[in-house]
Order: sequence, then C-alpha cells, then structure tokens
Amino acid sequence: MNLDKKKIAVVGFGTMGQALVSALLKDEVVQAESVVATVAHGEGAERLSEATGVRVGTDNVEAVRGADLVLLCVKSKVARR
Repeated sequence: MNLDKKKIAVVGFGTMGQALVSALLKDEVVQAESVVATVAHGEGAERLSEATGVRVGTDNVEAVRGADLVLLCVKSKVARR
C-alpha cells in the first residue's frame, strides 16, 4: 500500500501511535511531512516532533481536518470522552 501524498492524522501519539508511524516511515509507506500527530499534553509534543520528524500538537480537530486517513491510537477509556 502506498500512502504517498496522503495526509495521515494520528490521534494519540503514545506507544501505539509511535509504533505505527515508525513502521510506516521505516517501510517508506509515508513521508514524515505527510503525518500529523496529537498528544494529550503539549510538554512532550516538541520532543516527539524532533525525534520523529512528524508534526506533533495537541489539537485533535486541527490534526484530522483534511486528513485522508485517521489513526485513532488511544485507549478505549480515553476515546469515550
């Protein structure tokens, strides 16, 4: 599957989200510039962005706006909120 030129939003860039994105980047399925991810707390966003090359923020609505694919990578108890 080639997702080149597709915008990918990852809601929840914790262990699961990072593992998925890491695999997609490693296998060159997507480019880092095409991925936007979110975390619950902004303190770690910059660090994660620098470490992965992925844009990371805290605004889920902004992240999914215009996305071709949304990966929901949060625990079920968080998703219910």
